[in-house]
Amino acid sequence: VDRFIAALPELRHAADPLVVDLGYGASATTPLELHARLARVRPDVEVLGLEIDPERVRVASLSARPGVSFALGGFEVPVADARAARPGRRARRGNVL
Repeated sequence: VDRFIAALPELRHAADPLVVDLGYGASATTPLELHARLARVRPDVEVLGLEIDPERVRVASLSARPGVSFALGGFEVPVADARAARPGRRARRGNVL
């Protein structure tokens, strides 16, 4: 899925690329890996991990770094929060239902 997103013209040509990892799970692993893969194509990409469990967001936020942030949320896309006040270009959702 990450390679598919990296190849999308909407990511490659976006003025301000934002990708949302919805329902990343119990750790920050998937948003961090997604950012690493997409940054090869777009070094300025931002990945926002969204989770509905406040404790998961708290724990994942300890791993935040430039280009990767975490927030409480669910299927509310497009995202508009303090770190990402712009519509998401692409959302990755897997095994969240």
